Amino acid sequence: MSENTVVAEFNRGNLVYINDLAPLIIQRTKSLIAFLSSRVLDTSRTNARLLKRIIDVHGEDDYIIALKNHATSVTDNYWFRSKNSRLTYKDVCLESDIYNEISLKGEISVFPKQPKLTPQLSLLGSYEKCWRLIDNEWWMYKVGSVTEMYSELISSRLSKVLGIKAAEYIIDDKYIKTKNFADKYNFEPLAALAGEDDSYEHVFNVLKNVDLELAKQYLYLIWFDALVNNVDRHNENIGFLRNKKSGKIISLAPNYDLNMSLFSRNKILSLNKDGFISMFLKFVHSNEEVSSLYKKMNLPLLNEETINEVLKDIDSSNYPKNLIEYLIYRYNILKGVF
Repeated sequence: MSENTVVAEFNRGNLVYINDLAPLIIQRTKSLIAFLSSRVLDTSRTNARLLKRIIDVHGEDDYIIALKNHATSVTDNYWFRSKNSRLTYKDVCLESDIYNEISLKGEISVFPKQPKLTPQLSLLGSYEKCWRLIDNEWWMYKVGSVTEMYSELISSRLSKVLGIKAAEYIIDDKYIKTKNFADKYNFEPLAALAGEDDSYEHVFNVLKNVDLELAKQYLYLIWFDALVNNVDRHNENIGFLRNKKSGKIISLAPNYDLNMSLFSRNKILSLNKDGFISMFLKFVHSNEEVSSLYKKMNLPLLNEETINEVLKDIDSSNYPKNLIEYLIYRYNILKGVF
């Protein structure tokens, strides 16, 4: 379902009907199991396993867990309805942040007699996190070290300053939070179209076959990854925004999940041309089309003034002393390729 519209239908697991509004992963795989399994929390998290016990889900496959929640998510309007069900979207629409304390902190503050629908069941990723509903807006809270949180905060701000749309991050006590950027759209991860192969070549070709503009946006995104040394880019933390009514892909989603960038793992930043920049440049030089596009890219200006604007209200004790020098050094390498 997309709200109250049937967008795909299965009979005994076999796809018998689909239209252009259907989730991209169903369009690619024709599989109900693939769709359901893509909408389940990461049970490697301690608090996720605790949440499963509270909701009385024990040892089932991912798709069974998703069915407990009608495969709902706060980042899109898709859900699953069985053939003879009379449920409507209003019946399953997520309007409560119940279990958020369990999901984020492992604290059992609620224990309903009957398990309730919860957005916490569809949270992907290996970090403890939760959805919280604040003034009718969904915010994702995530646990992280101080260096991870400030790396994510600075990288997201820098991304926006450089003209690459990014999720807005705010440090809130011991957590970092970001508002749901897909409230007006359907968000879908790149994996829905590209599968698990996150090589530059494969992803670029998949996006180019959909729309060259998406491939250009991707090129800017991985250029930025090379700049801030974001080593954790994969097909679950790049995504699309789709029009809810037409199903059209509007653009890549804002840049998000940047906690593995900058100084998250290294408090002393090295001014050496590291392997991550080299990997990006190898891709640029090995593909004539990419090389041509990169030459034509109007790379945004990055200088000390720009970086100081990003850092102006951040205590300098929360980032390395040579951060500005580090960013300008990497920028100059990437700008001077040709």
